[in-house]
Amino acid sequence: MISVAANVTTLMVNGGGSVTGNVTLSSGGQLLVGQNMTTLSVGSDLQTSGGGQVKVGGNLGSLMVTGAIQGKGSEDVEVGDDLGQLMVVGGGNGFGLTDVDIDVSDNIQGLDIRNGDTRGHPTPIADSIDS
Repeated sequence: MISVAANVTTLMVNGGGSVTGNVTLSSGGQLLVGQNMTTLSVGSDLQTSGGGQVKVGGNLGSLMVTGAIQGKGSEDVEVGDDLGQLMVVGGGNGFGLTDVDIDVSDNIQGLDIRNGDTRGHPTPIADSIDS
């Protein structure tokens, strides 16, 4: 578990060489920020399908994933206030979002999901995204 009680400006996970840049949060694994986080940037896939969670207590300025987000269908990503920008570029022959539950208490201000979600249609802009 990574836990920060205050603010985080930027957390970037990038691969190089044989490193993929994936962030995999397994059962009980959490990235927990108690207040605001400016940027979470993942250089490949964000995976919470094994039981993990990303939780930001305040605002999340941007969540940028170069690969896909693969979730478990509940409490994968939670944001206590606003999500400024959600960008999921990858998915390849699959989907950008697979079984992902994204709960945002207030507003999602920008959305860019290039390869859709597992429902086979564009993801709606709402305060909660379930794919």
